[in-house]
Amino acid sequence: MAQPASERVDPKLLLAIVATGLMAFIGILTETMTNVLFPTLMAEFHIGTAVVQWLTTG
Repeated sequence: MAQPASERVDPKLLLAIVATGLMAFIGILTETMTNVLFPTLMAEFHIGTAVVQWLTTG
């Protein structure tokens, strides 16, 4: 049975919702990977935690 036009979700709106969710997930994943990378960066470049935090923020 077909839905009335007032109950249909615009495909562009659905795509925007999915894209926003995907970008949020990738952002969280990137932050997690960066935090795990801190000790390696500190050892490789012989720098402290404060410098690594500023570098990754930039």
